[in-house]
Amino acid sequence: MGANIDASDLSLVAAEDLSEKQFYIVSLTSDGEITLADGGADCVIDIGVLQNKPESGYVGTVRYACGKKTKVKLGGTVTIGARATASSGTAIITTTEGARTLGIFTKAGSTGEIGELLLEPGYYPNAG
Repeated sequence: MGANIDASDLSLVAAEDLSEKQFYIVSLTSDGEITLADGGADCVIDIGVLQNKPESGYVGTVRYACGKKTKVKLGGTVTIGARATASSGTAIITTTEGARTLGIFTKAGSTGEIGELLLEPGYYPNAG
């Protein structure tokens, strides 16, 4: 069974060329379009994971549903159970305490591989 089964998706116009960014985290712009997530800039909403390869002005499909799995492009080494976030201009990485998170890795992997993420958006609090 693939990671893309039984999930919820949004269709939104790409504000930039995302044709090389399938399985990357995307954010919602103030115009209601999607753009590549930038790794946690203030006032930016990381809404989900891009499922297709839209060019600028074309519709992108974004996996967003909490509790659903999606494929993700890995920007570093990850372990099962680690929390995930976007990294500026790169693929998804393991987050640190005190940061926003988009989900939890359900498959270990290394940079450049396609991993799996359970979408559970939220905030990863500091320990203690």
